[in-house]
Amino acid sequence: MNRNLTIIGIYLLLLSITKTHAQLEKSFDDMLNEIFSQSQPSTPRPQPKATTLNPNQKIGGGKVCGVNKECIERFLCDAKGAVVRSGENVIDIRGNFGEPCDYLEVCCSIGDKITEPNIPIQPADRHEGCGYRNPTGVGFRITGGKEGESEFGEFPWMVGILRDEVIGGELLKVYECGGSVIAPNVVLTAAHCAQNIEPHLLVARAGEWDAQTKEEVLQHQDARVKEIIRHENYNKRTLFNDIAL
Repeated sequence: MNRNLTIIGIYLLLLSITKTHAQLEKSFDDMLNEIFSQSQPSTPRPQPKATTLNPNQKIGGGKVCGVNKECIERFLCDAKGAVVRSGENVIDIRGNFGEPCDYLEVCCSIGDKITEPNIPIQPADRHEGCGYRNPTGVGFRITGGKEGESEFGEFPWMVGILRDEVIGGELLKVYECGGSVIAPNVVLTAAHCAQNIEPHLLVARAGEWDAQTKEEVLQHQDARVKEIIRHENYNKRTLFNDIAL
């Protein structure tokens, strides 16, 4: 009889453990369903506030950001000391979607706008030779970076290789590859970036910092490619010796 009681006890214990395990699995499954089955709320992107304008105002060509106000480059506005006479500035690159102006601009009253500023840009430290970076940027410094964004002009030897392409009936310059300036008229890049394309269809762009805006304090410079020299042992299948000038 003791043996029967022992078997019954073991059975009840196993039944209890199985039931508890099933409840835990159910609770765990319920928790997962609660997390993943429901759509997560998304934060709506703030929209610029509507601005009531005077119909008789005269705006000087910039984006309107208020009554008798427009978005202009920061160094062109003299309102409340907005101009930094040293040519240095600190710009927060985090997008403020509630503001109508680009992050490189400021909303300025038309009466405070400077048409011919005389504000020298602080030159970068000059070095003998190549390959020297500007760790604090050129003209201004940035703050608010999240992805290790470079300062403006931090890596002056870096260029973008762009190709001409017609899209929607419009001639555009499309990013193809990156490169490094190794001589006044020579850019080092990858051979696979410059294969099966005519040199005159490529452009080496220096000084580009933000391709989504044209409001940088110094504009980029484009140079049309005249010749492509690939490594004589370049193998396009294995990408051995993937070098070109």
